[in-house]
Amino acid sequence: MLSIGIRLSFDDFTLAFKRPLPLSVGFIAQYLLKPALGVLVAKAFCLSPTFYAGFILTSCVAGAQLSSYASFLSKGDVAVSILLTSFTTIASVIVTPLLTGLLIGSVVPVDAVAMSKSILQVVLVPITIGLVLNTYAKPVVTILQPVMPFVAMICTSLCIGSPLALNRSQILSKEGLQLVLPVLTFHAVAFAVGYWISKVPAFR
Repeated sequence: MLSIGIRLSFDDFTLAFKRPLPLSVGFIAQYLLKPALGVLVAKAFCLSPTFYAGFILTSCVAGAQLSSYASFLSKGDVAVSILLTSFTTIASVIVTPLLTGLLIGSVVPVDAVAMSKSILQVVLVPITIGLVLNTYAKPVVTILQPVMPFVAMICTSLCIGSPLALNRSQILSKEGLQLVLPVLTFHAVAFAVGYWISKVPAFR
């Protein structure tokens, strides 16, 4: 997040706030299209009740901070991505329990305090530090910029790799491997739908 922040300015966020349509489309896609897609994929692969519940729960949670880094790498609108991630994460305190109650019949509570701390620590603080450095300490940013993409890549790899390593035995078990194809299908379809929705002229 710091590597992203040092490349942003306050004007980027001002511009993002002035364009509510991309944020609205992203929010709707996050909490309507993604859960609907999760239900379709889970039913198509006839997942067991336990896996079905877990799959739907995963489909009903907000996008993670890595989506902002993906936007940064693909030269997308990073400010919009950061705002969308923050808004959907805050809304998940209310929306995720409602969706899980509706789709799997049991309410999964979300810890609002823990969620707020997570947003503050992982997104807002490093982004703000980066913005301040980019605005008031250009010489420091000049030194940091060449190094930060490499540091960010290492951190991202650790963020993805550590939970995989901790759950290696479950992932490589017979039951775990049954989830590989549904998960790949879900992501492939979600990326394709998201890409084509963003190509609609009215949304651009």
